[in-house]
Amino acid sequence: MTSEVTKSLSDGDQSKRKPMNGDQSTHRKSPDRKRRHGSGKKKPEKQEVLLPTPPDGGWGWVIVFSSFMIHVIADGVAYSFGIFYIEFLDYFRAGKGETGWIGSLLVGITWGSGQ
Repeated sequence: MTSEVTKSLSDGDQSKRKPMNGDQSTHRKSPDRKRRHGSGKKKPEKQEVLLPTPPDGGWGWVIVFSSFMIHVIADGVAYSFGIFYIEFLDYFRAGKGETGWIGSLLVGITWGSGQ
């Protein structure tokens, strides 16, 4: 019996059907209707998430790390000036008032430049 059904479908018997309710076109579901009511297929469990491309090409972390290192070095020297102060007194063979300008200018220029 299966071969008869297959034969009748392949012969084009479906095209001989008469439309219902006076409609002259064959009654088929439109793709929109299928989408509205669901296609009956399961949605994929995992969806691939696409990340946007960074505008800097991915080098932003290098800029952040470089800025961090500049701040560590500049602030480290400025805030540990007391350790270098004794060496500056011996090197320049000057008084404390004259050698103190080195630290004052260092901190003043650092803060004045906006760091």
